[in-house]
Amino acid sequence: MRKIWLLLLVTYLALVPLAKRPSNVSPELYCEICLVILEEALSVLKHRKAEMDVFDALDNICDVDRLYKYGYSIMDARDACQAFVANWEEVLEKNLMNRTNSDQLAKTVCIEITRVCLRDNSTDTNADRVKKFKEKYMNCLLYTSDAAD
Repeated sequence: MRKIWLLLLVTYLALVPLAKRPSNVSPELYCEICLVILEEALSVLKHRKAEMDVFDALDNICDVDRLYKYGYSIMDARDACQAFVANWEEVLEKNLMNRTNSDQLAKTVCIEITRVCLRDNSTDTNADRVKKFKEKYMNCLLYTSDAAD
């Protein structure tokens, strides 16, 4: 019985995102805020990866003037952004500094590591959400790959 309980606990922990999403933030907004943070950071960083550059890029990432263009309630977006950064700041910093492919960064951070863009907390990733996000906002973001500049 003890082994079954342990197995169930391990399975549950493997399927639930590692950091708790605030109850007032929808799963969709939390996923998209992860994507917004990365897009905004990459637009500032371009090809730079130095620690101080990454810290500077993330320093004001949740400012309302960065978030208004995404069409969310400014307060909801800011709260979600601040919560995400508080939960995942080290992951964001590490992955921005060590990125080899900016185009894969959203998948790595928002799906594989944080799992905030998993559909219904299952192992079925919501790649469509990432794709739709990029299509929707490609025109208003200065999205660059590592090859740019």
